[in-house]
Amino acid sequence: MFKKSDEMEMFIVNRAPKIQIIFFNLALLVWALYDVFQASKLNLAFVILVIGNILFFAAQLIYRKKLVSNKDEK
Repeated sequence: MFKKSDEMEMFIVNRAPKIQIIFFNLALLVWALYDVFQASKLNLAFVILVIGNILFFAAQLIYRKKLVSNKDEK
């Protein structure tokens, strides 16, 4: 049922979410900018964009620190 992924499958699995994240960020940015120019206010799209990017960069920072500290312990 489950098989071990080879390098090509791992590359595809790692690449696909990056493209998805870029799309969602651009879509939310365009939506937020559109509302800023139309209604002169920030909307929910901007809040989602900011919170999503904060979570992304915080997770990166946390995982990097964990991996570096684990590497230093060995």
